[in-house]
Amino acid sequence: ESRALELLESAAARGEMLAQSALGQMYLSGRNVPQHETTAVAFLTEAARRGESESQRELGDLFREGRGVERDEQEAAYWYERAAERGDAAAMAQLALLLLESRQLFNDRIRAIELLRQSAAAGSTLAQFALGVRLIEGMGMPRDQAQGMKLVRQSASLGNLDAQIYLRELVQ
Repeated sequence: ESRALELLESAAARGEMLAQSALGQMYLSGRNVPQHETTAVAFLTEAARRGESESQRELGDLFREGRGVERDEQEAAYWYERAAERGDAAAMAQLALLLLESRQLFNDRIRAIELLRQSAAAGSTLAQFALGVRLIEGMGMPRDQAQGMKLVRQSASLGNLDAQIYLRELVQ
């Protein structure tokens, strides 16, 4: 393990974004290294600047949550946007929800719904659930219960716990 870590650190020092991303994830989770969010952010930022979409999305999450960095929704949106531009469906969903729910950002509902639609079509269970609920309940869009239920069921069948709970509560 220590030899593998040395090789990974060496590759990251040479600027290899996948190694930087892997180390960022390791330091974030504490897997095979001591957990250290500040170090994780440094590695993820280097990979994200080089265009690695998973690191970009992870930075978006960290800035949205304020983990290892000061909470900053604008910075979160910036990194989600970068990952979304690269086709990252999960980042599209997170960006859409941030645009819909943020008090800091300009609330662009039309763009957010389009991002949810794209992300849901690309297989994001988060987007399927979020869009489905909005369609069922008519939240910021015309009601379409049939399409909404289809999306929520699809999300639940793919393992989204929130969708499973939502469906269970509808039955009760």
